[in-house]
Amino acid sequence: MKPYEINLNDYSVALAEDGAQKDCIVSMPGQSLIVEAADEVPLFLGVKGKLLAGKAYAIPESIDELPLKDCKEIIEKHQLDPKSVQVYLGPCLTFAHTEEKEEVLARVNKNGYGLACKGSMGKHYLDHQLLVALQMRKLGIPMANIHQSEYDTLDSKGLKSQKGGDKEKNRFLATLH
Repeated sequence: MKPYEINLNDYSVALAEDGAQKDCIVSMPGQSLIVEAADEVPLFLGVKGKLLAGKAYAIPESIDELPLKDCKEIIEKHQLDPKSVQVYLGPCLTFAHTEEKEEVLARVNKNGYGLACKGSMGKHYLDHQLLVALQMRKLGIPMANIHQSEYDTLDSKGLKSQKGGDKEKNRFLATLH
């Protein structure tokens, strides 16, 4: 893949340049789609041979449970068994780079996502990727089917980060098999 590939520990999403649709649902095996994200969480949801969907979520969208709502709609509309769904969460900002106000984390905690709330030395942080993963668990998707990248867009050389000053986004490619 161009411009480069990164090993995401058996993570099946690679960075790509061109050749695929953007932010949509793909239903034909062999078709690909691209999700563009910098510090947002790129999410791919799929069932092998049946369906692939992808979208990037910014922190305010995830706090408002948009990933949960979108994926629930896809699962219900396409009559998917949540136990057969695979979810891939790509590189994004980690909790160390997502300081939030205490009231924001109180809201997240109230919605049942306390594991995504972290505090240190009087500061409050949101683990954005974990927040989205917990929303996928709420849908009944097994944790073993939720794959999270360990890469932080701000700290990982070669990844673009708007917080780091980049104006462009990373292009993440997934293909339905």
